[in-house]
Amino acid sequence: MESTTAPVTRLRFLSQILAERQIPVAYLPPDEDTGEMLLITATVMNGAVVPLRLIPLNDITPQATEDIAPLASWLLHASLVFPFHVPEDKVTEVMRATQLVSRVLPLCSLGVIEPEGGCYLQACVAIEDVDAIPRTVLLDVIGMARMAASTYGPALADIASGSLTYAGFAKAMEASGLMPPPLFGLPEEQV
Repeated sequence: MESTTAPVTRLRFLSQILAERQIPVAYLPPDEDTGEMLLITATVMNGAVVPLRLIPLNDITPQATEDIAPLASWLLHASLVFPFHVPEDKVTEVMRATQLVSRVLPLCSLGVIEPEGGCYLQACVAIEDVDAIPRTVLLDVIGMARMAASTYGPALADIASGSLTYAGFAKAMEASGLMPPPLFGLPEEQV
């Protein structure tokens, strides 16, 4: 029986790069229901591994036609849903915290899924040269997402459980020097 090896796709190649850097990763080849994806350990919360899921968006975008230009970029989407529930009475506080953190993070964002009460992290990167993978860009995006999950996920869970308030979280961010500047300048700057 002849052995066939799976083609080395960009995502499979990326999984090899991550494995070389000792980042826990699992490559899932496409099947009849889903396209290929990577699962990367983003963090561990309450003993549970929280996976960051990476999928190429090019496979699900419309094909080029006379009216639709072909994609010139390779689009990669990373996302995770944290393993805690945001009760309805805590949605506003958790949402405010995710917006505050998102202003600090240059490569990813956080949010709350309503009405289900989930809290998520997402990032998307467009690689212009589809024949090459700029490793540093991808590793920066993945690293930022993993850092955000491990740094802010537990605090968001604490806000959702009521053991931390948004005000306490914002005060801790300010004390650590991570508070973003006001969007419209400081009061003394406004004339």
